[in-house]
Amino acid sequence: MLKQAMHSVISEDAVPTNQKVNIHTEINEFPEEPRKINFLWEPFFGGKERKYPEAVVWTEELYNNVVATKKWVEMNRSSKRIRLSGHRRLSSAMVIGAVFSSVSGFTIEAELREGAIWATNKHPNSQTPGCDFAVEFEEGLGKHLIVTIGITRDSIADEVTSYLEGEKLSYSPKLYLHTESPITTAEQANLVINKLKKEVKAVATKVDAEKVHLFYAGPAHLALFLGHRWNGLPPVQCYEWINTGQYSPTCTF
Repeated sequence: MLKQAMHSVISEDAVPTNQKVNIHTEINEFPEEPRKINFLWEPFFGGKERKYPEAVVWTEELYNNVVATKKWVEMNRSSKRIRLSGHRRLSSAMVIGAVFSSVSGFTIEAELREGAIWATNKHPNSQTPGCDFAVEFEEGLGKHLIVTIGITRDSIADEVTSYLEGEKLSYSPKLYLHTESPITTAEQANLVINKLKKEVKAVATKVDAEKVHLFYAGPAHLALFLGHRWNGLPPVQCYEWINTGQYSPTCTF
């Protein structure tokens, strides 16, 4: 059954090997690279209008396909090093990071548009520049925690507040995090993710959160790194930005 599920995304030429596992995500059509595991995710890119599938479709199709791919890799490859290329939305990047997680023993090398490659095992050292975050916590009701993260832009808190207005979640506790500093290296990305995770975990523990609703604005590769180290935190509901004050719920994991 698992082999049948993987047939549509894995080429017959993708034979067991101890080399890196190449995964490519595409919007319109597959490249002619048979030795890559290819995902065609046009519905999950949304087009110019940013029209996305229902949240249940994100989870049942995109998330579950990535989980099946992980199982296939563990059964058929000796390597747990993923080489990731292509195009994808923030939620898709987060899912790939979370499924091929650090605690599962995976390392992900992400190809950036500029041609650079950022690896999730590039850890910060004493020379890694810091990154200061503005942190604001707002008390609320219930065990669903709203988290907003803005990278190299002002806080997205106002947009999220507008989106949640009149909804039950508008009364939930909220954690707002943002920085105007760019993230320039994989080492700095891991430093930033560690800080973000620490802040989220502390507040999630404080409010006894059962679920995190994540609104993120920033580079996709940082979303990948965040998903890669999401372990130890409550389940997360991701969202994609549509327009000012408008979001669409996507994956839950």
